[in-house]
Amino acid sequence: MRWIYLPACFDRLNYNRSRDISGRDKRQKRSPLNHKMKFLNGVNWRTRAAAIAAAGLIALSVGAVAAPAQAYPTNSSKDFEVSTHVQNVGWTSAPGTRGQGLRIEAIKVTQQQSKVICLNAHVATIGWQQRQCTSGRGTSITIGTTGRGLAIEAVEVSRPGNTYAVSALVHIQNIGDRSVGVSKGIGGFTVGTTGQGLRLEWFELSNL
Repeated sequence: MRWIYLPACFDRLNYNRSRDISGRDKRQKRSPLNHKMKFLNGVNWRTRAAAIAAAGLIALSVGAVAAPAQAYPTNSSKDFEVSTHVQNVGWTSAPGTRGQGLRIEAIKVTQQQSKVICLNAHVATIGWQQRQCTSGRGTSITIGTTGRGLAIEAVEVSRPGNTYAVSALVHIQNIGDRSVGVSKGIGGFTVGTTGQGLRLEWFELSNL
C-alpha cells in the first residue's frame, strides 16, 4: 500500500467550496454541547445525567446524599443519658477520650425511662463518695468533682432490686479498655481501680 501525501491546499480547496458567494461558511458548526445532547437523546435519563456530569456540562447527582460529618459518639441509651466532664474539655456528651491522657473528673447520668440507677465514684485524694440514685424519669445524678483537677478512678454501678441487666465500659490509664456487665437479679459491680492512682479516661454505660 502506498501513502499519498495531500498538500495543505487540498483542505483549503474543500474549505473554499463550502463557502457561498458572500464568503459565509455554509458548513454547520456543531458545538460540543449540541453534539453531546443529540447523542444522548435516545438514552434513558439516568445514563444521560451520568454522561452529562462526566462531560463537565452540568453538576448533577442522581439519588446522592451528602455524607454527614463524622461526629464523636454520644454516651446514651434509651434508658440513660450520660455526660462526662473531661480535663481541658469540660462537659461533653461523649464518653471521654482515648489516647489523649485526659482524666474524667465527673459523670452525670439522667434517667430517661423507668429504670432507676445508682452510681458511686472513687475520686483521687478523696476516695469513695456517697452513692447517688436517680429517682424517676428526667432526674439526674452527678458523681465526681469539677474545678478541682481530680480524676475519677473507679465507678460503682448498682440498681435497686437488680431488676435489669446493665454493663459499663471504661478506659483506664496504662491498662486500656475494661468492661463489666451483670444480668438481671445480680448485684452491682465496680469498674476501674483503687489505690493505684490510675485515672478513668472513658466511661460508657449501657443497659442490656
